Amino acid sequence: RNLIYREQRVHLHASAKLGPETVVASDTSIGAKTIVTRTVIGRDCKIGANCVISNSFIWGGCTIEDDCVVD
Repeated sequence: RNLIYREQRVHLHASAKLGPETVVASDTSIGAKTIVTRTVIGRDCKIGANCVISNSFIWGGCTIEDDCVVD
């Protein structure tokens, strides 16, 4: 089991990928070609396109611009 949890009202681009041990809270958007693994993302976050986020805790209300790596 991959342990992927998404609350309601999460906008996940069709090309974005959620990996194992990932939680995404409501009112959060994740852009194109972004990969998220082993991460908790709080409510009302904006994650840009072409990002790689792993092993992280992203607090609510955060913005991560395009082409960022967070590990």
